[in-house]
Amino acid sequence: MSDEPRPCLRLFFSVDIAGSTAYKNQSQGRANGRPHWLALYEAFFEEFSVWFANEWTDLRGGGPPAEIWKLAGDEILMSQELRRIDDAWAAVRAFKKAVYGYQERLRTKYDRSLGLKGTVWCAGFPVINSEIEVKGSAAESDAPIVRDYIGPTIDAGFRLARHATPARIVLSPEMAWLLSKQVEVSGETMIGIYYDGDVELKGVFGGRPVPLFTIDAGDPLEKTRNAISGRKAAQNDAIIAFVESFAQAIQNPTLMTLPYLTNDDGSVWGIQPLEHVAEFSDMYKLWEQESCDNAQWEERASEGGEVDLAAPSLRAE
Repeated sequence: MSDEPRPCLRLFFSVDIAGSTAYKNQSQGRANGRPHWLALYEAFFEEFSVWFANEWTDLRGGGPPAEIWKLAGDEILMSQELRRIDDAWAAVRAFKKAVYGYQERLRTKYDRSLGLKGTVWCAGFPVINSEIEVKGSAAESDAPIVRDYIGPTIDAGFRLARHATPARIVLSPEMAWLLSKQVEVSGETMIGIYYDGDVELKGVFGGRPVPLFTIDAGDPLEKTRNAISGRKAAQNDAIIAFVESFAQAIQNPTLMTLPYLTNDDGSVWGIQPLEHVAEFSDMYKLWEQESCDNAQWEERASEGGEVDLAAPSLRAE
């Protein structure tokens, strides 16, 4: 039986190694019978999430840190449920510090040409996106259950990650809006968010160009480059207005909506679209009915009664 549905806002983080192809193709031979580049990947896959978690703890973030969702080639994908809206900036700050700090470690220990590319986005569940659980192996009955995340917002995050560079961490439009909204409410000075034009993301939002927002990853050279080029962080109220206009232009709350967070007491931060309220209500009613059917099935089975396995429901007529 499926878990009880509940509204959830998750943060997603992508980090991968820039310059890895050239590094793997260097003529350095083998070390102890292994490719020279293997130690780099073993360290990266084992250590980066720990660096990120430590930065999260140092910033006193609420709730557990981000966990590895899956590995994809040179890329680590991580996810974290946002429990408090105030933790959005803490998560981004921790990620930025981890990306810059671990990048310096790679350059010092392995090769100065290496870098890290990071992307952060947020996704709402269970209306626009879904969590699914599948067995790790169909051939083994005791294989562990693997959790995966799918949906339009997940796809958009993957597409946006292609625009990240070692100097600039990419933010999705929803993430830029969420962070700017938090600044508007708190009045605190946060990391500058830059608007770097629009990009086309294949198959996302009907081909409509998507605003590309970034934050500096911490490279001192990027600060000098910004000063020379006149590149400046966007005003928070301008980011809020721009993303709200973009969401209105999409005109489809099942593809994109501004982030909202349902608190433990049932209150909602942000605005929950009526379409989401209605769809979640339908999901919950279906889950309740399935729970009732399951309970009746188990009760009848425990009493030794006959159970029709083909029957779609045990509801009394």
